[in-house]
Amino acid sequence: MRERPSVRAKAMDASGAEYVSADAQGVSLKGIVIGTRPWSWTAILIPILLAAQLEGHLLTLNCLKLVVMGCCTQAAANLINSYFDFRKGVDTTEDAGDDSIIAGHVPAKLCLPIAVLMLLITAAVTWGFMSITAFRHCFYVGLLIAVFYTAPPFPLKYYALGDIAVFVAFGPVVMQAVAAALTGELDESLYFFCVPTGLLTEAILWANNARDIEADGKAKIWTVCRLIGFGTSKLIFQAITYGAYVACAGLAWQRQGYGLLLPLLTLPIAVQTCGKFQPGKDEMKDAPERSAQLHLPFGLLMVIGLVVDCYTVQAGTCTFTG
Repeated sequence: MRERPSVRAKAMDASGAEYVSADAQGVSLKGIVIGTRPWSWTAILIPILLAAQLEGHLLTLNCLKLVVMGCCTQAAANLINSYFDFRKGVDTTEDAGDDSIIAGHVPAKLCLPIAVLMLLITAAVTWGFMSITAFRHCFYVGLLIAVFYTAPPFPLKYYALGDIAVFVAFGPVVMQAVAAALTGELDESLYFFCVPTGLLTEAILWANNARDIEADGKAKIWTVCRLIGFGTSKLIFQAITYGAYVACAGLAWQRQGYGLLLPLLTLPIAVQTCGKFQPGKDEMKDAPERSAQLHLPFGLLMVIGLVVDCYTVQAGTCTFTG
């Protein structure tokens, strides 16, 4: 019997080493989903839910549209990041922090087309909000950061600007976009609520960059972690992580409500996450995922805490459906 040809072919990465590449026949929905890194979507999902709850529109169709917008944009940004990191030589068979292409989940040639498709879905679900000037401005800023985080001509990540870009995009930009979409205007009070989850989002990126210090050095990419070294990066990671709890407790005190103390229940996860932040490829391999696993329950408890405060501090006067 004639042997069926393999659907995976050998190719060369930027370092000249061979890697397993999925050809057109080997592309699968599962591989594409893995390539979009859905574990990282918590970074965009939580601030959308927080802003929607604070604006009183959590259980609405418009909130669902914004969730789709956020997840599709995040998926697109991840694919764009994977493609340009691969082309730059950041992700190789020896040092692959993101193995979406190296492991053959998504062919390099399909990363950008799939990313464009995700952005078209984003545009479709948010079309009705585009007449709102404030939303439109926030949308464009977020889109530019998503694309030019690693895309030329000036990739923010490669010039130690990624940390600022991520905090801005996943904090004030997305939360103000939600406020504008749901109410027609910006909400200055949201800036305070950007801090706790914004810090934990930064922790995900920080863990990623600390893990990739060696690979970034080989690719001649400058991140803050590479500039200051692993030892100092570890201390800052701990400060960022625990700082989120301080910020949340501060918000609880300012609001005179106990609901926002609920995220403190995740402190054992934070201690474990910080404890595993140790030098070495094996030790740091899953560091970004571990940070995301802290971000999700912390953020969900913030949302639940705000709901609890509706029935305590605000005596049930707030709404969930606009």
